Amino acid sequence: MHFRKILTKKALAYTTYSMQNTPIDLHILDFKGSLQSVPFTFKDHFEIAQKIISGFEFRLSLESETPRKSARKGAYLLIPPTLAPSPPTKREASLIKSYLSKGKVIACCGGVIKLAHLGVLDDKEVTSHWMFQESLKRNFPRVRPSLHKTLVQDQNIITTGGIQSYLDVICFIVKSTMGTAAARKYNQFVQGYGVRDFQIPTIEKKETELEKLFKVFDRYRSEELHLKFMANEHNMSTRSFQRHIKLNYKINLRKALKEYRIQKIKSLLEKGFPIKQISHEVGFQDDVSLRRFFKQEFKMPISEYRKLLQLI
Repeated sequence: MHFRKILTKKALAYTTYSMQNTPIDLHILDFKGSLQSVPFTFKDHFEIAQKIISGFEFRLSLESETPRKSARKGAYLLIPPTLAPSPPTKREASLIKSYLSKGKVIACCGGVIKLAHLGVLDDKEVTSHWMFQESLKRNFPRVRPSLHKTLVQDQNIITTGGIQSYLDVICFIVKSTMGTAAARKYNQFVQGYGVRDFQIPTIEKKETELEKLFKVFDRYRSEELHLKFMANEHNMSTRSFQRHIKLNYKINLRKALKEYRIQKIKSLLEKGFPIKQISHEVGFQDDVSLRRFFKQEFKMPISEYRKLLQLI
């Protein structure tokens, strides 16, 4: 029994050593329309990781320079960001399917749309850049977007968020192959935020369109922001006031007030206001109600949002 334990420990030690000293195979599908700077950025940062993490080695190739017909076992295929996603060509589709059967596929930003065209994201949770939210919903109804997240893994498919999510991808690969301590070491060196859990939603156009209405709301105290009070202030019946809002601002009052509160919470958080003061300013009964509302609308707790604000 004792001899078997020694053999087992030696086998585990050898396996760990072998994993850490086998170069990680990375192939970038730098298709026409992808952001051309990303392959070089990946190469630079993988070299940084190799320099500072003992035992971390990689082989990186580009489809534009060294086309790959099939995947090597355990290899990663990286689909870079693009602002103009297109369906995969027959060659690209074949290569992606090969990697899905033998390794892992990581799609960044608009590159996620290329995967969606193949149907491999159906019934899966994914993330991408916020600008592709409507495209995903409209063209790929079976895909389940969670765009508040920065990185989502579903078995051998990894999807990532914004254009500059390469740091998250590299942290993910380092953590998967070398462990958390190694990923933390790389992260501290490049002064990034590591594999973040959430993204900050971009400001939507409708907030700008409602700016005039929000200025009207600014005239009232939080406890006055309700239908009956504002209708009386405008010498209208409640029904007439609702029609007035709908006609002039193309939105119903209830939704407008919700958008106003969201905007005001974001503004006060960005200015560093304490939670208690924000609750009072926006008209919540207590901190718990504010936190519950925020998590429901932003898909993250206030504490995480504040961490992200430090990166801006």
